Parts: sequence; C-alpha cells; structure tokens
Amino acid sequence: MRRPRPYIDESLIGYIARLADTNYYPSPNYILKISQLRVTGIYSNIFISKIDDLCILSQITEVEDSILWAMAFSSTNSCSSAYIFTSVVKAFGENISTSLFNKTGARFCPICWQTKAYYSQVWHLSRVTVCPFHKCFLIDTCYNCNNKIKFLRPRLFKCQCGFDLRDSQINIANIEETERREKMLNPSILGLIG
Repeated sequence: MRRPRPYIDESLIGYIARLADTNYYPSPNYILKISQLRVTGIYSNIFISKIDDLCILSQITEVEDSILWAMAFSSTNSCSSAYIFTSVVKAFGENISTSLFNKTGARFCPICWQTKAYYSQVWHLSRVTVCPFHKCFLIDTCYNCNNKIKFLRPRLFKCQCGFDLRDSQINIANIEETERREKMLNPSILGLIG
C-alpha cells in the first residue's frame, strides 16, 4: 500500500480520498470501510471521538492517531451516540458552529491542485469561497457535466463524468470581494491560511 504523508493543512476526508486515489482503489468508501469509519458527516470533515476510532486508519497509513485527529473537525459533544446532532466542533484551535461548514460536497482551488493535490481544511468552511493564496473562486461543480463534485468518487482529479477537474476554468475574484470575505473569518483561521 502506498502511504503518502498528510499535508499540515489537509482535511481528514480529503486525505482519505487522496489515499484511495494513490492506491487505485475504486472509491474512498473502501478506505472508510476497512478503517471502520462512518460515512456520515464526511462533507464537513466532522468525526466524533466517542464513535469514530482512527486507530485502524492510523495503522493502515502509518500516520499517528494525533495527526489524523488534527486533520478532522472533532465534535465537542460528549455524547457517544451517532444519532445526536453535533452543532459545535473543534476546528482551527477553536469551537466552531457546524453551520459554518460546507456540507454539499467537495470544493477545491484549481491552481492549488496544479501543484499539490490535496484538500485544504479551510475549503470546508462555507464562507471561504476564494482561495486565500491564488484569489480565485473555489470550484464545487464540474464544468463538463455541471454536477456537484463529490468526495466519494473513484479518482481524485476526475469527476464521475471523466472530466479532469484540474482543467476547470479559473475565475479570479476582485480584490474588494476577497477582502470582504476574509474579514468575515475568525483571525485564527486567517492565521492558518495566511
């Protein structure tokens, strides 16, 4: 098995998708299944410590448990039931409402993906719609088939229709819009991405 090391700001579900792609597995579902992890909550990268055990994933990837938990947004809810709604998670060193996370699918910066192929944790935040480095809008829809991009697809760079997502059209945001959106973010999150 190929075991790429995670990037410092990579999301856990993004790492699982990259791990599946690197090993030519049919889907990230395969990694989730052998790791005995739930599929619920994946779009917002939320994992619950009393329910989700990352030990198996740690053994498979040879990545320390503590690093994997740092990549996840962990629930602050002390309940051990998978059916309890989690409204606050620990992310970016702070307690953050789950309402601030994108739950509709994967998003990425096409310029970032041309150099490093991974999902940044900040891309899960619904208010982050522009890449903080390249000032282009994040992509969440395939330009070829117009379907939402999903985490659980066979290839990291390919939409389910076969389109190479790295070839997505790049739309640069204007400076005023970028500054306005960045002001809405918590300063600790800006420190992480800046």
